[in-house]
Amino acid sequence: MRNKYPGRCYRCGRLVKTGEGHFERIAGEGWRVQHADCAIKYRGTDVGLTATNTKNEQKIKKEPLSAATDKGLK
Repeated sequence: MRNKYPGRCYRCGRLVKTGEGHFERIAGEGWRVQHADCAIKYRGTDVGLTATNTKNEQKIKKEPLSAATDKGLK
């Protein structure tokens, strides 16, 4: 299902705007989101942004989630 709220993509680490991705419920952790493109690209894999995947994380310009909601992206 498409996301109703912005969040950080657990695959690539970039901001997922409202309606541009998918959400998943993780038992004991809550909810997480991913871009629609990331869902297709990584389908059937367990690839996600982790502490060991720092090369990908260093390339990402992170925008605070509070800035996304301040822009009216709720």
